[in-house]
Amino acid sequence: MRTARNFFLHRVFKEWKFQIGVWRTAIDWIVALYMVVPALFVVIKLNIDWWHGGLAWPLPFAFFSSLIYIFSLNGQIRLFVEEADQLFLVQLGSWRKQLTTLSLAYSLLINLILTGLVFVYLAPVFVLLYHLSWLELSLFALFAFLFKSAVGLSKQLLSLRFHGWGERLARWLIYLVSGVFYQASMFLLTHFTGLFALPVVFVVALLALLLYRRINVRGSFGQDVAREQSIKLRYASLFLRAAMVYTKKNRTVAFNNRPLLFRRSTPLFKERSAPNLLTEACLKSVLRSKSRLLTYGQLVVLCAAVILAFPLNWKWIAWFGFSLLLAKFVELFWRETRNSPVIQLFPWQKEDQGKAAGKAIFYLMLMGFLPLSLILGFEVYPWYEALALLPAGAILGYYVSKVVAAFS
Repeated sequence: MRTARNFFLHRVFKEWKFQIGVWRTAIDWIVALYMVVPALFVVIKLNIDWWHGGLAWPLPFAFFSSLIYIFSLNGQIRLFVEEADQLFLVQLGSWRKQLTTLSLAYSLLINLILTGLVFVYLAPVFVLLYHLSWLELSLFALFAFLFKSAVGLSKQLLSLRFHGWGERLARWLIYLVSGVFYQASMFLLTHFTGLFALPVVFVVALLALLLYRRINVRGSFGQDVAREQSIKLRYASLFLRAAMVYTKKNRTVAFNNRPLLFRRSTPLFKERSAPNLLTEACLKSVLRSKSRLLTYGQLVVLCAAVILAFPLNWKWIAWFGFSLLLAKFVELFWRETRNSPVIQLFPWQKEDQGKAAGKAIFYLMLMGFLPLSLILGFEVYPWYEALALLPAGAILGYYVSKVVAAFS
């Protein structure tokens, strides 16, 4: 590689080749024929129906704007560095700076393409249902792209500066501040469109500042490599988990990166039976994992937004449906715990595994389902009657967990 540009293009080519190989391994021609192709047909047909007037949902604008906000929180900023690069990139300061600049430009381009695809697909919703002009829709799409990129850069820069509880606090602060700013921007878009240019200009200036800071960061090579490995293997790890194959966790470089809960590994159950030990192992593996709690929290927030946006009759259907969704989601945590090498060292009885599955899925599912039940209660009942949905949610969660655990 004679130039940093050729080096960068080589890394991008390797990345795409690797990801295509992962997807080809996971999706064979049978899966593509019977699942992927029909799903694409349904998605395209639904969009065509929207353009021909098939929009009769009583969903408020806030529902779709919240979906765009959640989409914007998951922006990835790539740097394409590997551990072996330390031998020469650290010495070639100009190459490393060029590689960082090209990687950031690539990340912005990918964010722009993804944002464009989302808004092209949702264009009939915003134009026909909520009566946004094409200029307003274009400004909204531009704002979402800039917002997504700025949030991704902010999270990355804060992860380089803070560690442990400081990083967690900084991330939640970003989500809080960005959420308030986003909602204020949506208010300007829907009520004072002429002033919507102000948040767009602000995000442009913020993004430019963040890009300058990211390009000139020093001493972050180890953390950048660990982050790149985690992003590169995200789909491979997802497919392996779905296939119930244990994958070794990637440990990022951090100081004082202690878990927020159960730091001293105190027992959760007084009775030290086999089902309780398995249940405890699953609960602690989730509650000690920042990434798992964050992913679970994002799913719960999305479910809450749907419940708030749906009409009254649909709220109850959504509530029941989310009980199944959350139970199936936390079942993945149980499967990964059950198939981990440490757990497999012991000859567990199937009966004990079945009891542990029911308890672990029930406890983890209630972490998200009880808040959803309370939100539904406050939506349909007075506050003094809304609390009655907490025990109702616990009872529903118990039986749903038993059903899911029976097939896990």
